[in-house]
Amino acid sequence: RKNMEILIVLAVVLCLVAFVVSAYNKLIRYQKGVDEARSGIDVQMKEKGNLVKNLLAIIKKQESFESNTLKEIVLARQGLESSDTGEQLKASESLTTLVNVVMEQYPNLGTNESYAKFMAQYGEVERKVTYARNRYNVVVTEYNTLQCSIPYNFFAGMAKCKQEPVFELDRTEFKQIDDLDIGEM
Repeated sequence: RKNMEILIVLAVVLCLVAFVVSAYNKLIRYQKGVDEARSGIDVQMKEKGNLVKNLLAIIKKQESFESNTLKEIVLARQGLESSDTGEQLKASESLTTLVNVVMEQYPNLGTNESYAKFMAQYGEVERKVTYARNRYNVVVTEYNTLQCSIPYNFFAGMAKCKQEPVFELDRTEFKQIDDLDIGEM
């Protein structure tokens, strides 16, 4: 009888240990998923930076390019190389705006075959950045939700988990889009 009680207690303890290990491992797996999703954004930013370098070479060949625009593009491109993903995303948004400005102000670039090829590649990279960003936000949301869920919230501290930020567009950009007057174009 005493041996049976010891076995039952031992089985319960082993089940609890297995559960704790399982919960801990799940939190770590999600944490690594967030890291991997963040690195996906980094990869796309590197590709975008390389494309922008090619754009700079194309634009330098054009006679009437203004040096201020060139400087802004160079600075924004440098932001893509930041170790801070938030800064990378801000630089990415800035580059998109600058590329559109260049296209509007220098329509003769559109006839340049290299530029047309660049714009096609740039559009593809923008889609990849958007996908990587969305994927990151999904993974982060799942990870943050898991940390708040019972029983995982009891083990989140033990696994050194912390809430991760999702990436959102700057609200001032939404305001600019909302205030856009087609008559001014």
